[in-house]
Amino acid sequence: ERVATFLGYACWDGDVHGRREHRRCDGAAQRLLAQDPTIAGDSIYTAVVCGDIEAVKRFIGSAPDAARTRGGARGWTPILYLAYTRFTHQPTLEHAASIADVLLDHGADPNDFYMAGDAQYDVLAGIAGEGEQDSPRQPYAIPLFQRLLERGAQPFNIQVLYNTHFRGDMVWWLELVYA
Repeated sequence: ERVATFLGYACWDGDVHGRREHRRCDGAAQRLLAQDPTIAGDSIYTAVVCGDIEAVKRFIGSAPDAARTRGGARGWTPILYLAYTRFTHQPTLEHAASIADVLLDHGADPNDFYMAGDAQYDVLAGIAGEGEQDSPRQPYAIPLFQRLLERGAQPFNIQVLYNTHFRGDMVWWLELVYA
């Protein structure tokens, strides 16, 4: 239950709205991890969210399909947890792009998505953030977005376009798609 609560707070979805709410959720996830540091090693999903690249490699080493397996509190694949986390834990911020490489090298789908009503929220939409939920963009959005495009993510993404139109800050990803 503690792990599910942690993942629920650390990763946004269609139910978390507003930057203030995102900060509240991030603070709650920070407190849970501080109270129980073993959360980080519970699963590949928590290892991804906590930025523990060595644990991610260990999980994949013991279960080669782990990079493609849905699970955790939201029933997502590890790459979706990486894209949708807004956990401001320093190892997460430092290792996100390298973790993406490990996951992609082991079969993660750069076009993976989850359904939110009738909309597909894919990996690129998670990285870009914003939208009606007003999710902050990933601090590592540019290198991660670029890696995913290089690995086959569909560049013409209507959800990313929609989400980024609220603030009008879309040039950063349009330049990556254009390149």
